[in-house]
Amino acid sequence: MLPKLTTVSLYLLIALILTPNAKADTDWSLVDLLEMKVYSVHKSDTDYFTTPAAVTLITRDDIKNSSARNVPDLLVSVPGLYTFQHQSNLSSVGIRDDAQVFVSTSLVLLDGTPIYSIITGGPEFQTLGLTLDDIERIEIIRGSGGNSWGANASSGVINIITRNAENITGTKISLSTSSRSTHSSYLQHDISHQAFHGYISLGYEHDPGFDNDADNESNYSRKFLRLRGDFEDQRWKIMSSFSATYNGNQDENFYSHSAGDHEDTENVRRSNLLLIMQAQYHIDNQDTVTLQSSLSQDDAERRFLPADYYIFLRDMELRYMRSWTEQNTTHTTLNHRSYDIEIDDLTPTLYGYDPNEEEIYLTAFGFNHIYQLSDAVALDFGGRAEDYSILNETLYSPAGRISFESSESLFFWGSYTKSYQFPNYVQYANYLIIDGTPPPLYLRGSTTLDAEENDDYGVGIRWKNDKNLIDLAIFYKETEGQIRSDSSKITLVPGPPASLTLPYTNTIDVISKGWEASWTRYFSVNQVSTLDITYFTSAAEISGAEDSPRSYSFVPEYKVSWTHRMSIGEKIELSSALIWYDRYASENINGIFAEPNWIDPHYRLDANVKYLLTDNVSFDLGAKNIFSREKEANYPISTQHPEDIEPSLHITLNVDI
Repeated sequence: MLPKLTTVSLYLLIALILTPNAKADTDWSLVDLLEMKVYSVHKSDTDYFTTPAAVTLITRDDIKNSSARNVPDLLVSVPGLYTFQHQSNLSSVGIRDDAQVFVSTSLVLLDGTPIYSIITGGPEFQTLGLTLDDIERIEIIRGSGGNSWGANASSGVINIITRNAENITGTKISLSTSSRSTHSSYLQHDISHQAFHGYISLGYEHDPGFDNDADNESNYSRKFLRLRGDFEDQRWKIMSSFSATYNGNQDENFYSHSAGDHEDTENVRRSNLLLIMQAQYHIDNQDTVTLQSSLSQDDAERRFLPADYYIFLRDMELRYMRSWTEQNTTHTTLNHRSYDIEIDDLTPTLYGYDPNEEEIYLTAFGFNHIYQLSDAVALDFGGRAEDYSILNETLYSPAGRISFESSESLFFWGSYTKSYQFPNYVQYANYLIIDGTPPPLYLRGSTTLDAEENDDYGVGIRWKNDKNLIDLAIFYKETEGQIRSDSSKITLVPGPPASLTLPYTNTIDVISKGWEASWTRYFSVNQVSTLDITYFTSAAEISGAEDSPRSYSFVPEYKVSWTHRMSIGEKIELSSALIWYDRYASENINGIFAEPNWIDPHYRLDANVKYLLTDNVSFDLGAKNIFSREKEANYPISTQHPEDIEPSLHITLNVDI
């Protein structure tokens, strides 16, 4: 049935494209893109064209016209970024680095607030109480953001920026289903009153999971609630948001080799709360103070990696910006973040172990100065000092950027940043219960780990005219003391209780390099295309060794993506994204020097047709993962039975009241 539906949808797309006498009802232009601001490089707005970094923007128009079902879907075509789907609710993301499940050198933010898991180090998009309709834009900074955002941003930054409440009016209802029997619905309602702007959104999602060789696909469901409130006057600008997410009765195909039962899935229940508040006060025309704070709670009931856990996060950052002149600005930041972690021991009285309870904190001070040397040349420099409680030293991240705008059409930039990657909790914790199936299994970690040290270099050029934008970035990164598991020392000691020694070390040095090229062409006010080409390579060696074995990178050497957006008449808008991946190695628990599982070259096509039935009612017919019928990742330790990514068709009804 699915191949027939796929064929019909492709014929429909062709028929729509060939529709005669098309009348444009949109007004897309390169000017609109170039006038957008980028926040995530300096924590203050800069013009997109003259931002001295490799930047990709996913705009509101890109989001609302795409076939994406979640945030990773929006990221698949971004140059230099790799996202692979492991299960229906689990994706790995990496920028200019391996896209790993348990480690991410790419910092993911929600409105400037880190949302990565302290347990695994990776982002968990499914825990956000967020619909795609809540997102204004996504800023992707390719290259280290260590001087602005600190550790765990050594390869890049993904900042999800939500919509201002004043842009949400009335009530919106959305209902969606697919050929894979997924279902989702959400409601978004404006609650503004006078000077206060606010909205509420709530929703439900269900996904039966992908097929695998054990017939135990990961069933997934999510309920969420989100509140957003904004207030602004001449001096104050206040934003606050609250979200609650509940993942209930989730069957998660996420089993260890040592568990001994690979033919079943684990039932997981998980709840997440996130509160973000940002208050900005303009003292005068020169001085601005911003206080941003967040509280989050993650409560999970599970048996594996780790067992039941509770995490409470407190994060507070104070920012001060001083504009000495229009060409001379200083930013300073003071940040404190703390994690209260409780990992349950399901049998403490029987085996004599107490539950793991620990507080981890991070304190940082940052400084950045931007100076316009002339009309054409700008220089910014600064750094960040960080104190992380599980390490024995204060880390310093100096950075500098220089840019040259030779004309209105041509812009050059260069950058250097030293940054660090901290170990996550699983990597360094000792006697952490990772399998609660009696008898329990404990993980012996590596409590003596150091942070990875990264030196990141980049240069770039942008050129534009009335219809075209060309963007080229070249990068080179040296990593000293990369955190990797030492496969030669993995041991399993029988119990009860059994213990798995999975030591991590800082004995690997890596050199990564490559380039990314983008060409965006505006054919008319209702048609735009972008071609992106990525080249990435990395080579690792054992520190101090005269002859290291061959190493493998877990992302493709080449990635090519083509995105296209157009409108036909007054009622139809089309979008598509075609991605080609070169052959690549899938992550291997035995390390980067072990022979990996290979993923063959393959294509992925996502497409969407939006039909405006009336001014208030629209339909979306979307196709996802067309041509992609195999595994995107084959990592046995995290997914005992890796799932085949299935093509699917989606239909969505949107009603504005």
